[in-house]
Amino acid sequence: MRPARLAVMAIGLALGLATLTDAAPACRDVPAPGAFTCKQQQSWGKCKETWMIQGGWCAATCGRCSGAIPPPTSPSPSPTPTPAPPQLTGNVREYGKVLGLSYLFYYAQRSGKLSSAPYNPISWRKDSHLTDRVPGGFYDAGDHLKLNFPLGTSLSFLAWGALEFGAAHASLGQSAANLATVRWGADYLMACHISDNQYIAQIGDPGPDHSYWGRPEEQTGPRAAASALASASLLFRASDPEYAAACLDHARRLFKFASKYEGKYSASLPGPTYVYPSYNFEDDLAYAAAWLYRATGEAAYLTAARGYLKRWQPNPYVSWDSVGMPAHLLLLSMGAPPADGINHQQQFDTFLAAWQKGGSGIRFSPRGLAVPPLGNWGNNRHSANAAFLMTVHAKYTKDAAMRATCLAWADKQLAYMLGLRGSDRSYVVGYGKNPPVQCHHRGASCPNRPAPCNYNVAFAVPTPNPQVLYGALVGGPGPDDKYVDKRSDYQANEVATDYNAGFTGALAGLVQLLPAAATLYFALQKAALRGTNCRFQVWQLDKHFRPSRMVLEQFYATADYKEFSDALTALLQLEPLQGDGKPRAAAFACAGPVKDQRCIMTNLGWTVDAAKVQSDFGIRSTVLNDFEAVGYGVPVLTDNDLVVLHGVPAEDKGPKVVLGPGTGLGEAVLHWDETTNNYKVHASEGAHATFAPRGWKQRALQAHVEQERGHCSVERVACGSGLVRIYDFLRSDEPSQYPKDRMDHTKKVSPSDVTTTALDKTDPVAVEALDMFLSIVGAEAGNMALRSLASGGVFICGGIFPKVLERVQAGGVLEAFLWRASRFHDKVLKDIPLYVVTEEKIGLLGTREQAIRIAEELRADVTIAT
Repeated sequence: MRPARLAVMAIGLALGLATLTDAAPACRDVPAPGAFTCKQQQSWGKCKETWMIQGGWCAATCGRCSGAIPPPTSPSPSPTPTPAPPQLTGNVREYGKVLGLSYLFYYAQRSGKLSSAPYNPISWRKDSHLTDRVPGGFYDAGDHLKLNFPLGTSLSFLAWGALEFGAAHASLGQSAANLATVRWGADYLMACHISDNQYIAQIGDPGPDHSYWGRPEEQTGPRAAASALASASLLFRASDPEYAAACLDHARRLFKFASKYEGKYSASLPGPTYVYPSYNFEDDLAYAAAWLYRATGEAAYLTAARGYLKRWQPNPYVSWDSVGMPAHLLLLSMGAPPADGINHQQQFDTFLAAWQKGGSGIRFSPRGLAVPPLGNWGNNRHSANAAFLMTVHAKYTKDAAMRATCLAWADKQLAYMLGLRGSDRSYVVGYGKNPPVQCHHRGASCPNRPAPCNYNVAFAVPTPNPQVLYGALVGGPGPDDKYVDKRSDYQANEVATDYNAGFTGALAGLVQLLPAAATLYFALQKAALRGTNCRFQVWQLDKHFRPSRMVLEQFYATADYKEFSDALTALLQLEPLQGDGKPRAAAFACAGPVKDQRCIMTNLGWTVDAAKVQSDFGIRSTVLNDFEAVGYGVPVLTDNDLVVLHGVPAEDKGPKVVLGPGTGLGEAVLHWDETTNNYKVHASEGAHATFAPRGWKQRALQAHVEQERGHCSVERVACGSGLVRIYDFLRSDEPSQYPKDRMDHTKKVSPSDVTTTALDKTDPVAVEALDMFLSIVGAEAGNMALRSLASGGVFICGGIFPKVLERVQAGGVLEAFLWRASRFHDKVLKDIPLYVVTEEKIGLLGTREQAIRIAEELRADVTIAT
């Protein structure tokens, strides 16, 4: 094996512990990403979910202390407390989840004496290949070969990712998993260095190994050994100086050996090494020298790195056999200036141009995956490796535009692989929408012991793998986005240690850097449009894409502006919105029907058109109905915004219902959308359905309204004017029952007249009218809950209910909601929570949330276009 790759691995390990110290105390609660406590997660049944378990979230509350990943066996001299996990949102939150799953994949790939390891979370993996000449290490892919050539690159990328993005690892509780993974590999690779000029590069012969389909624990017989190591001393310098020194010593000696006897390792043993042949060696020596320069600061290594890069034939690809661009980036990140005919920035710019714009044969699939011309074997891994380098570059570059472009490109590629944007599925086993279930992996395809495992029962069957290989990134689709989840298609469905290496670093990079990049899109535009005035709010977003402060709030009389665009023009001329203060994302809520992102407000003569706002003002926007905006406000309500009428637990991601009796009756249903990882609001015209009365008096009310209006819809008796209509009906129907009607009938009765006199009990007709009104709304809430099985809760908003809470909480609303006279109502509705929303500006909250979603999308689209 090329000793150069061994040197890279050893250096990376020695470097890394300088930044990654004790990150996993024996037992504590680390709250999961989001605004929820561990107690809430436990009450919702989240403790059993895989992403919670593998992410190490809420270990104490969930009773998993014994399964928490322990810190390294060698204690850190000055352990650094792990910071609280950031409140992540959108794609970044998903990247945090998958980061933990990715390290779980490496646990599944371990070889050797797993029973002696401090932690083995993979129940179906046991001790294996203990009689190898060098036990331990990692199986390369879905087979049982131990191939140090690709492993060296993989472990160097894992160490590099932790060095650059240690804060992300620490905040997500993954520092210890990284250290354990890298150390397991480094122990093995150094053990393979049996003398100064001898190295065992490979264990296992591809022919016999590939003919065996079964568990690694059950593969017997001798295994051939051929000759490698790579990146560790920086990773362990702080917590284990002796171990770091050993890594660095191996690295120095191996680099000396490799630079003295140049050549390709596979040339000496072309037979057993054909599965990973080497096509050049100059890039490996350059990469090793660059890491040695970072580890020691010795100028001789910088000179050596540049010398080998001058001899290397440049290409923009990044893989186990192409690390020239990583070498350029490593030196560039250390501030190495142009010298000796080598310009690291210029060289790396060619890499950026090729991957971002298409070049050197790299093209984009119809849905956006970057695909290099490398035979379509493991396309995901090539794009993930490029994404990793871009996140590292984004950390160091002083060019803000390039930083944003790199992050946006990496975000787009990883979102594709996770099925968050672009693709319609996940390519990560055990995660997301429609993940692979037949990855090409011997151990995962085997049933539970003691059932036998062989080709016939495990490979040649069309069923999902019995074992879920959590976190493994499969090879992925072709350049046409086509993908078949079939075990025999190893090009698309194999998994490998090198597939996940750059992928893992890119995940951590995006978690650490994307929230900060959100400040590039600090402003959003929002307007609430109603009859006589419109209200604009402009908000500044923090690094997590959450509102940090209101920049301004402006009201405009609609009569003063002929067109909506005139009012928007006036707003954008205000001083705080000049230059960089101009909003880039907008949401407009309108009191009227919306079609194709366009609302015609008939009473005003205004048209609000998202396409026109984009073309005229350069602002990306969305247009929504005002009650649709109310629906989008529901998921961001807090306990302080709600009064609980039926206090049963809400189901996480369960459907929600919102209805708002006010000027009219608005109704909407919210369903969880896995593609956006958020709720989608579906507007409803259910309020115009025929009113279903309960009891003789409501039937008489229905007849009264039908005589007056021709049809009695729910809205006509469940809104502000409906309250007045109920009052008028009661007063006219039973005058003898209320001889002392004290209301002033010289003026037109309003809803506030009815509620005021009902609450102070000066008018018994008003008291009965209000109670009947509340009962009707409660019944409609129950009907909506039944239609949508609203296990996430029913929310009654609008201006009326908060003002009459005394009567609301008297019990009539809940009684009508549950309606125990119907066994179906009582059977289903007893498990559905019911709330009154007291936040008056829920529609504004929802409009703002829609603008934030636009801002998150804009981050990627705009920067990619530039």
